[in-house]
Amino acid sequence: MNLYIYLILFLNLFIINVHSLIDGLYCNRDNCYDLLNVTRTSTKQEIVKAYRTLAKKYHPDMAKTTSDKAKYTEIFRSFANAYEILKDEETRTDYDRMLDNPDQYVKQFF
Repeated sequence: MNLYIYLILFLNLFIINVHSLIDGLYCNRDNCYDLLNVTRTSTKQEIVKAYRTLAKKYHPDMAKTTSDKAKYTEIFRSFANAYEILKDEETRTDYDRMLDNPDQYVKQFF
């Protein structure tokens, strides 16, 4: 009986840790395409243009106050990460595969 309790506790802890690891992949719970305001069919040039537009607007150096600078830094990091994922064709293909089949994508890690 105690063995079953320990097994259930272990599995619950393992599942929680797995979900926290998955949240750290790609753009966390956000969609990289939505962060850059582009679609999945956008070309590489459109992605670059969207990134540069957002970078001009939200770069931390453009902030006027200290509190704005912290906010801009967080926003900039999120869409800069999305750009890093979507600018590379191999990473973008892998990300699209994860969006289409999230269950299969998770299985490859475990």
